Amino acid sequence: MTGAITGTIAGQGMTGATSPAGVYTPPPKSHKTLFTILGISLATILGMGGFLFMKKSREAAEQARFADLADMEPPKGSAEDVKLAIKFLTSEYTDQMQKVDARKVLATFEGAVASQLILAELKSPETSHRGKSRYASILADRGYSAAVPDMLKAFRGLPSGSDWANTRISILGSVRRLATEETLPVIQKELAGEHETRVRNTMEDIILTILRPKGNAPSVTGPLLARVSNATGGERKSLFRILGALGGKEVQTRLESIFSGNDVGLQTDAVTALLNWPDQDVLPLIENVVTSENATVRTVGMQAYARLVTLPVPSTPEERIAKWEKFLNTIKPELRRFGSPLNRVFANIVDYPDAATQALLTKLASDEKLGSIAKRGLDAVQKRRSDAIQISGKAGLLEANVATPRGKIGLGFNSALAGWSSPDDWVVWNFKVAQPGNYQVEIKQATTQPGVSELVVFVNDQRLAVDSKQTPTTEDFVMVTPSGDLKLEPGNFYTLVLRAGSKLQPTLPAVESIRLVKK
Repeated sequence: MTGAITGTIAGQGMTGATSPAGVYTPPPKSHKTLFTILGISLATILGMGGFLFMKKSREAAEQARFADLADMEPPKGSAEDVKLAIKFLTSEYTDQMQKVDARKVLATFEGAVASQLILAELKSPETSHRGKSRYASILADRGYSAAVPDMLKAFRGLPSGSDWANTRISILGSVRRLATEETLPVIQKELAGEHETRVRNTMEDIILTILRPKGNAPSVTGPLLARVSNATGGERKSLFRILGALGGKEVQTRLESIFSGNDVGLQTDAVTALLNWPDQDVLPLIENVVTSENATVRTVGMQAYARLVTLPVPSTPEERIAKWEKFLNTIKPELRRFGSPLNRVFANIVDYPDAATQALLTKLASDEKLGSIAKRGLDAVQKRRSDAIQISGKAGLLEANVATPRGKIGLGFNSALAGWSSPDDWVVWNFKVAQPGNYQVEIKQATTQPGVSELVVFVNDQRLAVDSKQTPTTEDFVMVTPSGDLKLEPGNFYTLVLRAGSKLQPTLPAVESIRLVKK
């Protein structure tokens, strides 16, 4: 059929018409449909605008509430406020200053609900490894010791390897701040694992933080000695290092028994105890250890010997000279092998620029093997003597910025001595007095730790000790005064050593200066 198409197309529902030329003409558009479309679009736009308005209003309210919390001393409120601070701490849209404020809010928020919610974030599988480290630190700021088991669980969940060592150590640092006798068993269990040296050393330090204040009575060292009998590998070395740091007769007797036997493997581990011994009581034992036929025992033994002979203890110049000479005569045959221990001892010798030290170095300057290092020592002693602090009046100040630090101790941001954590950290001042007599010692210190740390002062064979005093902040320095005096004479070059004693808090006091006052 070839004629023109007229009418409707059956079955298509089309109501338009065709022109005479056969072109389809659509029906006129309905205004109702257009208005419907416009209405939907307008509602969508208004809805989105309302949503954005409500979102902006909510964000403004959160900002205002967070600012209120940050200004509170201390922050207080509801669980929702704690969650808000967590949101500001973790949001990628929060600026750095707000993150700092959020951390402060969480660390000081009043009430147990904050600790519980922060602990929940630490335990959450959705929290990143570094996030767990951050929450552990905040819980430590809050003093929430109930979190220790979960902190250690977070520690165990971290990837192994050097890339994560700092994060592992950070979590352990938070554990150290909360460590108590009640948490000791769960912490000790961690020693049995395989750990990097720095991580293992941090674990040992946590245990010592708990045990040192208890002393080295058999009730303290006995359980460790029993445990070391069945331990192996890294755990056994750790236990020996802890036992060595505690010291005491019971531990010394066990070490003497080990080194009189034939178990070289046990001796190799046990000699590490001597690397941490707190005093010079085991010098006779170490003098035998360094003659061992086992190269490892002898090497570690020589390092321990150098450390022990340089520990600050009450001693006359003559006693110091005798110990130094005995060490030097022992090490001379193997100088090339034991250069590091030799350097340590000479660094200690020049800390005491008195007449006896000067005479010793003058004598050693002509020695075939020790002459060159002795001559350098003489030069260093001359500089120490010229730089010695002169106390010409009735009072003199030994300031932190002119001290010689040994170990981990150093100058903090407020020009005070800080960063020390054990009796292996000490600081030295060289001085002279113009007037003879008895001098009182005043130590200007600051610490926020609630417990006490013992601060010990040595000048020759004189020893004075005093407990630290808590201050509101590490900026609020106060004087603590040991009982007893120092007897000093003009014309002598004195060395004053400030060292941590047996009682230690996780963070030792910052020390700004020591004042000597003539009575």
